[in-house]
Amino acid sequence: MPGLIGPVLGFAALGLMRRRLSRERRLKLARQWGLLGLSLSITALAFCLARPLPLIWLWSVPATAAGALLGGVRARTIILSLDDTGRVMQRLPANAFGLLLLILSIRPVVRWMFTQEIGANVAHSDLVVLAFALGTVAGGRIELTARALRLRRQVAPASYRMSDA
Repeated sequence: MPGLIGPVLGFAALGLMRRRLSRERRLKLARQWGLLGLSLSITALAFCLARPLPLIWLWSVPATAAGALLGGVRARTIILSLDDTGRVMQRLPANAFGLLLLILSIRPVVRWMFTQEIGANVAHSDLVVLAFALGTVAGGRIELTARALRLRRQVAPASYRMSDA
């Protein structure tokens, strides 16, 4: 029974987030890059403190690339538009939560694979998942920023400023 509490709470939180995120809100690019910097710092600190095996470093590179690919795909599902003042607005469609659930379900699979098949300990498998998460955040932020800049330039190429997006 205790093993079910985490997933149930996670799905309840996602349900509450879904309602809030499906509303249109302003896309603030500075916050996006702040989150990426925080994610990069946490990942670097975790790798430095854990001193992973070379095999974990080897698995972390494709995990980061796969995360960046999935993050970019998820970012493409976000609907971007301009409001009356020319600011970029974002809205997350309902079908984007299926992709989010897929991304969140990767952790148990990777943890099982590394502990059962490869024989690495759980902390090292979490490093690979952390590298995947970093790639997901980075890929999503890069894709969203590129789309927002493209949208903004199409409408008003001469008056664009990064702080307005």
